[in-house]
Amino acid sequence: MANSVRGAASGYSKVSLGLAGLLIGLCTVGQSPSVFGFFSITPGNIIPPLVHIQTLLSGGFLETNPITLVVDLAAIALAGNLFEPLWGTRKYLEFVVIVNFFACLVTAISFICLYIATQDLTLLFLNFNGFWCVLAGYLVAFKQVNPQRKFALAGVSVDCRLGPVILLSAATGLWLGGVLGAAVPMMAFHGIWVSWTYLRFYQTRDDVQGDPGEGFTFADLFPNNMQPAVITFGTHLYRIAVACRIVPDKPLVFDLSQDNIVKTALPGNTLSDADRRRQAAERDLEKRLAGNTKPPKAGGDHVAVSVDTAGEATDPAPAAAADASEAE
Repeated sequence: MANSVRGAASGYSKVSLGLAGLLIGLCTVGQSPSVFGFFSITPGNIIPPLVHIQTLLSGGFLETNPITLVVDLAAIALAGNLFEPLWGTRKYLEFVVIVNFFACLVTAISFICLYIATQDLTLLFLNFNGFWCVLAGYLVAFKQVNPQRKFALAGVSVDCRLGPVILLSAATGLWLGGVLGAAVPMMAFHGIWVSWTYLRFYQTRDDVQGDPGEGFTFADLFPNNMQPAVITFGTHLYRIAVACRIVPDKPLVFDLSQDNIVKTALPGNTLSDADRRRQAAERDLEKRLAGNTKPPKAGGDHVAVSVDTAGEATDPAPAAAADASEAE
């Protein structure tokens, strides 16, 4: 028994092992209605006079459905083995806590706004919970780390950048089918943009804040036919976020190769990790080419190859033959 438990735990990193234990523990005690009400999120209870802010942390880790719990545990194992060695234990834990807390907060605020618009009390006092915010965040982070990766879904090769949209579509379909509550697709959506905002603007790695690379725009998380609408909506949302000081203001970068597309770049840091690696490889190649270009030796047979500015190799032999004929 001890060996089986030890073998199951070996597939988890340190933080992931703690997250898995937390989800299993809350799932066990959350079967009680009173305990579920204590740990789950109620939009009307996070505002005065109660202000149960702690539920914004606990509700995202409270999973009472055994099927979704299995999915969550598998995602935690995979994500922990990928992100914790890459980011470090503290950075990985920060990502999970920040995405969970703020995505749950915005979800609760969304229900409060819907209540104000409709005066429907059921929106104010419904309970919601689940690991959906962090699941969406995992998919966004996976897209950042493996932008060109593809995976098989029902026998079809799918770009990993569409993972967040697939999760959102699945959550919406399960809600429309009556399997899951209305909060699930909302949690997934807020988990997508909250995690992207954190990775894009705030996470610090190698003394670089955020990831301003062109391959990690918010529109790039959506299919190509949806990107124009997402860009238009995202531009207005970004301006609102800057006005509210949620994200830092940055100069706009206009991509002239595409019409009406505006991208942003952090001041002084305009390259993503992939961009920096590519340019470093190009510089190394230029140095090697320059080191292999030597002047011809006197009295010996030597053919030099020079590299012009267009990057094409030029053989000087025809020019040398012409010079010799003129001398004769």
